[in-house]
Amino acid sequence: MKAFIEAPDAARGPFDREQLRDLYHRGEITGGTRIFVDDRWQPYSRVEPGVPRDSNAATKWIWVLTFIATVAATIYAIILSQSDLASRLSWSGPVAFAITLGAIGLAALIYSKRPPVYAQIAALTLSAAGVLGLVGINHLSVQRLEASVGVHTIEHLSSSRLRISGGIGVNLATDLRREIGAMPGAVVIELDSPGGSVDAALEAGEYLRDRGQVTTLVDNECLSACVAVFAGGNPRQMLPGASIGVHQVSANIGLSATVKEAGERYFRWLEARNFSMQLVTAGESTAPDNMAMFKAGANDAALEGIAIVSESGSTLTPAQQGMWLTRKHEEDLGKRMIDAIVASMPDLVEKFGPPLRKAILANDVDSYAATSGELGIAMAQRAMSFDQPDLVGAYLNVSYQPEVCDGAEPRDPQEQLMALLDGAAASSYRMAQRTSDRVWSQFLDRLSKHPLSKRLDGASEDKRECLVGQMMIGALMDTDAKLVPGIYRRMLEDE
Repeated sequence: MKAFIEAPDAARGPFDREQLRDLYHRGEITGGTRIFVDDRWQPYSRVEPGVPRDSNAATKWIWVLTFIATVAATIYAIILSQSDLASRLSWSGPVAFAITLGAIGLAALIYSKRPPVYAQIAALTLSAAGVLGLVGINHLSVQRLEASVGVHTIEHLSSSRLRISGGIGVNLATDLRREIGAMPGAVVIELDSPGGSVDAALEAGEYLRDRGQVTTLVDNECLSACVAVFAGGNPRQMLPGASIGVHQVSANIGLSATVKEAGERYFRWLEARNFSMQLVTAGESTAPDNMAMFKAGANDAALEGIAIVSESGSTLTPAQQGMWLTRKHEEDLGKRMIDAIVASMPDLVEKFGPPLRKAILANDVDSYAATSGELGIAMAQRAMSFDQPDLVGAYLNVSYQPEVCDGAEPRDPQEQLMALLDGAAASSYRMAQRTSDRVWSQFLDRLSKHPLSKRLDGASEDKRECLVGQMMIGALMDTDAKLVPGIYRRMLEDE
């Protein structure tokens, strides 16, 4: 048998059967190579029994279809990563599709012993498109996340204190390992974040748990994924009025889990870290576009196991929380008043702290104004019991305003009160000694003979109250300044 082989330039041959077999085994021809024999052109697989049919045509269509599918999948993934659909779909579909494409490509290479140039180009294009597509999905998803919640920053406040603010970025755990690795011993981490990557937050939280000696403190808001970082601390603390918020996981950046799996892992992590079931259940039933909020001081039952503390880390009672919140709410004079109350007037703390806390956390402006006004009067009266005779005298001189009882505009003794509070702070808010019975009797005698007493007859109840107050101030002004604080202390205690 004499046969010719079809070649790009011209037919080669003639070859006998043994020579054709040798060419086939050397890979110079395939089962699909056309051979001219018996007066016609036909595939070599028909000439030689047992030789498989050439796969070049099939390979060509496999590569073409795979390339088209890859480009379509990449475009789809890019569109998906920039749309709200990303919150409802998971990575399992695109990843499974990418694996399928790889399997098809591998099968095509194996099936075609000598893929032509166009198949090799398609293979390289397919690989590049697949890699760039997956990287692009992740990159654009991260960009979308960062655009919505920002990028985290880690600030060193001291040798043992860090502050994390901004969104929870995908590299938070890596950044924490680097920052905390150089900080031996106990560490406090302040948190103020709107949330971000669930995977990153869970990894960071687990790192903090394993590292140990980490206190996590929410000083403003810690929402969504941030709560997973907060959960890594032991103990966990919040400033009064600070909030944490939970909801269903809306998206997951990374290939480790679907959105559903990430959500289940998130809430199981909170359970394992002993968060209350009230908080966990509320988060599981809250839609991704909403937030179940829990405020320190207003939701004590849901925040069981979380300490409410001051900036120094001292645990605050409900009454102390009220004073802390009021101090934060007030301006300079109010802050000095609260300092004096906390330092020397525990009874006022217990009386006014709880209602002030309730009013501030409920944003009840009217209730706060009424309660803080009563507290201000009680504190100003008590301030005259501080062992500061000259400063108390200056305050009384401005406070003596009998014309106010007739409707005149009162003068503000704020400057004198601030001086009195500063002087009291310098002496650690030392109270004067309670005055003797003799001095007290002399004061009562001056009070009864005060000129304003003649105006009490026929006056209304409100006016009588105003006049009596002014009589007391006037009688104190007629007393030796050194005796005034002791008299005023006895006046308040006997009242």
